[in-house]
Amino acid sequence: MGIVLGGMGYYLIDRATSEERGPVIRHIEQWIESHREEKGEINDIQLHSFVGLKGVRDEQIFQDFGKPDRQRNKINPIQHLWADAYHHGSIMARVIHDANDRQTYYLRVEFANGTKDEEQWAGFRSNVAIRAQNEMALRRSPEYRWLTFFVRYPKSDSTSPFRRVEITVRVIDARFTHWEYRGVPDLYYSFLVNEPDKWIPCDLDLEGGLNAWKLFDADGNWKYATTKPDFSMLVSVILEFSTLGGGPGSEDRGVVDIADLHLRP
Repeated sequence: MGIVLGGMGYYLIDRATSEERGPVIRHIEQWIESHREEKGEINDIQLHSFVGLKGVRDEQIFQDFGKPDRQRNKINPIQHLWADAYHHGSIMARVIHDANDRQTYYLRVEFANGTKDEEQWAGFRSNVAIRAQNEMALRRSPEYRWLTFFVRYPKSDSTSPFRRVEITVRVIDARFTHWEYRGVPDLYYSFLVNEPDKWIPCDLDLEGGLNAWKLFDADGNWKYATTKPDFSMLVSVILEFSTLGGGPGSEDRGVVDIADLHLRP
C-alpha cells in the first residue's frame, strides 16, 4: 500500500501546478503520519498476511497437527523448511497419525546439517517454521504466559544412531519480527532431547521480554522492529536442529517428533 501511495503521490505531484503541489504533499504527509506509530510501523497492515495467514483467532492451540480440514483452512502446518545447501544440509517433514500414541497427531522432522569439523560445526542448522493453525495468527490473551510444545526422538527410528538432539527456538511476533529464545540473558538456550521415545515438554516464557528473548536479524522485520517482543499475536514458531555427540568427520543428522504447540497460564 505504501508503494502504491508513493507512486500515486509522485504521479499527482509531477502533474500538479506549483499552487497545487503544496496541498498534495501535505495530504500525503498527513496520511503517512496517521498510519504510523512512534517507531514508524504502519498500523492497518496485517503483517501476518505476508506469509499467507488469513486472519486472527482467539484460542489456546497454536498448532496440533491434527486431521486436515479444508472448510476451516486447516491445510498445511508448515510455513517453510530451511537447510544450509552449501554444507549439504537437508530437511524433510511429515505429519504422522498414530491412534495408539499419547500424541495422536505429530510432526516428524528428519534433518541433516553436514559433516562436523574440529570445532563440532557442521553448517548452519536446518530448521522448520510451523505456521499458526487454520491459516490464522493466534492472538494471545494476557492470562497465557507460556507457549509449550512437546518433542521426542522416536525409538523406532533406524535412519541414524541415537544422539541427543539440540533444539533452539524462534518465534515470529505481531510485528513479523523474529525473536530467539534465550531463557536467560546472554545465553543461547537449547532444549535437549535426551532419550528415545519419551515426550519432553518445552516451555517458552512469552512475558520474559529482553531477559528471555533476543532480536534475530537474519530474517523477518528486523530493521523496523520494536524494542521488545510483541507477543500479543503469534505468527510462526521456528525450530532449529542439531545433534550432540560424534567427533570430527561425523554427520550431524537426526530425527525428532514435535507435537501440540499451545498456550497455557
